Amino acid sequence: MRIQYKHTILIGAFIFISFFVPQSQAYILDLKDASPYNALIFGDMEASRSDTEGRLAVGGNITLDNYAVGLKLDSANNPYDTLIAGGELNFIDGHVYNGDARSGLSANLTRVGFTGGEYISGNTLDFATLEQQAKNNSATWSNLTSNASASLSNGQLYLYGDSATLNIFSISATDLDPLFTNEFILEIPDNSWALINVAGADISLSNLGFYRITSNGNTQNTGDLFDHDGSLTQTVLFNLFEAETLKVNNVGVAGSILAPFATTTFYDAHIDGQLIASSLKGKAGETSGQLNNYPFIPDTPLPSATNQTIPTPSLFMLLSVAGLLFLRFKIIAQK
Repeated sequence: MRIQYKHTILIGAFIFISFFVPQSQAYILDLKDASPYNALIFGDMEASRSDTEGRLAVGGNITLDNYAVGLKLDSANNPYDTLIAGGELNFIDGHVYNGDARSGLSANLTRVGFTGGEYISGNTLDFATLEQQAKNNSATWSNLTSNASASLSNGQLYLYGDSATLNIFSISATDLDPLFTNEFILEIPDNSWALINVAGADISLSNLGFYRITSNGNTQNTGDLFDHDGSLTQTVLFNLFEAETLKVNNVGVAGSILAPFATTTFYDAHIDGQLIASSLKGKAGETSGQLNNYPFIPDTPLPSATNQTIPTPSLFMLLSVAGLLFLRFKIIAQK
């Protein structure tokens, strides 16, 4: 009987510990397979006289002129692809830094230099899967319940949230319309996240100043920061879940943009974050937009409204419990 009692205690203790030791956790906001790319475009891309500081992946054809890719990557990226085209790669007068360039179809490279890489024929990415994943994420996040406020007054769109983890905002394309808005002001706790869900088919981010009120009450012009540490932009994500067209010009966007359905026009502007869009082009006679390499950081685990970790039994724990139960019943049978 003593042996049975000891084994019963052992099994109970093991189950208790296993359930309350933290297991692997999922993130609410995570760009997943899109995370490595400063820009991920599912269709075609055309750009000139600008650059993408990080990795650039385009599912269709790429046409670049006087352009640079990967300048802010370090040499540790050299074994990887910095520039990827699923279709044709047409590139005149430019440079690819810290990695290789690839294309699924033909490549026409004229006066294009490489640092830490070379051109390799063939596309290694499954753009269809990447696109579907981005669309699924966008749809899922658009349905999250707002826990923060947004108000528009005298041309100022003021977003306020007090969550130390994830602040969820719901606004419309009209709120960002340059006819009504010239300042975008975000106030959330330092080191917290902002998910800004924007409803509407046609969205313009133009002639708009971006500002952030930090926890000490200071206001920073985040749209004009230069070579910053990313702390005010890398936890901000704009989810344009209905956008069919997106125009970005004369603005410094302080955050990443997820617009997987949007035909995007981007010029005389910069984005301090990632851009995920259906297609991308500039405007004739204008400098294409610059994509600065401030990748979105996945938010801290937030699986419940109380922000507490919900442990889930691991496979190891389940197998161990089964083994202990077998041992216990074997002992009982022998008695």
